[in-house]
Amino acid sequence: MQILLDQLSALLVAGTVIFLMLGTQLRATEANVQSASAYAARAQSVSFLSWMEKDMSLAGSNFGQHRNRMSAPVADASDPDQTQSFTFFRLDDDGDPDGDGESEKVWVDVRYTLVPDRMLAISDSTDLQLYQVRRDTSARATQIPADPLDLAEPIAAAPTWVESTGRSPALVSYFHVDLLDGRGAETTDPENAEFIRVSMSYIPTYSDELAVAEYHWTMTAGVQPY
Repeated sequence: MQILLDQLSALLVAGTVIFLMLGTQLRATEANVQSASAYAARAQSVSFLSWMEKDMSLAGSNFGQHRNRMSAPVADASDPDQTQSFTFFRLDDDGDPDGDGESEKVWVDVRYTLVPDRMLAISDSTDLQLYQVRRDTSARATQIPADPLDLAEPIAAAPTWVESTGRSPALVSYFHVDLLDGRGAETTDPENAEFIRVSMSYIPTYSDELAVAEYHWTMTAGVQPY
């Protein structure tokens, strides 16, 4: 009888040790997956922000001293702290396709839009909206006059938007655009803006439901003319 009890005790101890080891291994595996998810999302977001910075630094290209380089950021109707859309302009050189000796330009509109994606449950009673930042472009033909200060509006009455390949990961929790003047102070007048500041937060998720952490990034781009 004593031998049987000893064997049962040994089995219980061995089972407990195995259970603890499996639990430790499971937590370690989950931590590794979460770390990999956070790293991948961070790399994607940094790459997107770096690309966005280069894109926005082209605002006003070929405009000379003309100040019509962007529109004021549009706040989200349901959450004023979020920027729903931001549009800026540039002129790209299209050469002289009609051979009239005048330089043809293409007016390019670039728009970043905050698009709702899905809800993330961060507690039993709280859901958080996640977004994707989408990039759209529109190209409209125009001619640049000799005096850049008399730069005409594009010939087309309104842009025809085409979605481009520039998209953020669908993990954005916050997106806000500020216009800054030459001293770095915020301004609401696009003609006084010398810099564009973008603040963005994102939340890597694990198993599409569990939030790993929230990361915050800010970048500032100078617009042309510098």
